[in-house]
Amino acid sequence: MALSDYARVLGPLFVGVAILFLGRKTWHKKQPSRIPNSEIIQPIPGPKPLPVFGNALLLDINDLVGSILAIAYNYRPIFSLTLLGKRETFVSSPALCRELCDEQRFHKLVTKGLERLRPVTGDGLFTAYHDSHAWGVAHRVLLPYFGTFRIRDMFDDMKDIAEQLCLKWYDPIAPKCKGC
Repeated sequence: MALSDYARVLGPLFVGVAILFLGRKTWHKKQPSRIPNSEIIQPIPGPKPLPVFGNALLLDINDLVGSILAIAYNYRPIFSLTLLGKRETFVSSPALCRELCDEQRFHKLVTKGLERLRPVTGDGLFTAYHDSHAWGVAHRVLLPYFGTFRIRDMFDDMKDIAEQLCLKWYDPIAPKCKGC
């Protein structure tokens, strides 16, 4: 099976990987763990990191998503990578994604970086505390627009915009400017 076949099969799961990777810093566990004492906790699997480089050499800069999907296929349903000196955990299973996105067990956490933005941005979607009125309003307004079917409806438009952006980046005639 070629890597592109893996990408096609695991492509929908990448959304879950992205959600966990990007949102990992913004969600905080609410309830104590319910793991029975009799269960043995296993370490999260993943490729062994190299000193200094971690797992960066496993990632193909020209096919980053394909690289992560290949690793996800080998270590599914959960794996960890060491990137830039930090251990990051990924999930590639819809069931684990659903569990990690369960708002009854986890809630939004404003981290140090977002905390520094609060004086500038105020109580915004990403900078609001979980129990603030602004977060509740924004969450209720936006949640229906990010359901599975709504995202599918937006896919063609998102793909078109991404293709336009890639063409702009790789157009040799386009003016090169700082900040573009």
